[in-house]
Amino acid sequence: MPITRTLLLLSGPDGSQALVARRYDELAHQLLPLSMQPVELELSDRQSWTARLDSGITLKMGRDEGLPVADRVARWVTAHPLIQARLNGRAEVIDLRYPNGFAVRAPGALEPHDGNGHPHRDNLH
Repeated sequence: MPITRTLLLLSGPDGSQALVARRYDELAHQLLPLSMQPVELELSDRQSWTARLDSGITLKMGRDEGLPVADRVARWVTAHPLIQARLNGRAEVIDLRYPNGFAVRAPGALEPHDGNGHPHRDNLH
């Protein structure tokens, strides 16, 4: 069976190569308990971090102001298994830019489902 590998994409402003590489290493280490890896990591011109994971989740991590990015990621890593179970694995975007928590975008997660993750028949049109 062929092995499919995704190329890692790191991006940032000129001169930020070492900072982006260091943040990638930190993030990859923090995600080990979830068996996830970053496949893209971007540092914007405004110094805001965004990552896309091999699971398809996008992490909006924001800037290193107030609560450090690493602390925000650690908070999410701790809560992620419970959130994924509650949302039937539908989380697409996790916004970690809040000082006291994070937001989750999970399309369709609030619609009633049967025990197998399928919409109730009453909701079919």
